[in-house]
Amino acid sequence: MKTMRSLTPGQTGHIEKVNAKGALLMRLSELGFTADEEIICLTESPLGDPKTYFVKGAVYAVRNGDAENIILR
Repeated sequence: MKTMRSLTPGQTGHIEKVNAKGALLMRLSELGFTADEEIICLTESPLGDPKTYFVKGAVYAVRNGDAENIILR
């Protein structure tokens, strides 16, 4: 099972599902991390956490712990 966290800068992926609950699921959905969306990993911080991702025309920094909840096809 591949997660969004496994993407490196320049790689793309398509979201299969968001495996989160409660407030985290709501927040990720509001930002556009929903099924069938394409995401692009843009950058990784010097220490590796967080990474920035482009989704639905916007750029977001997402912590690796939260990125583990986003399953890719």
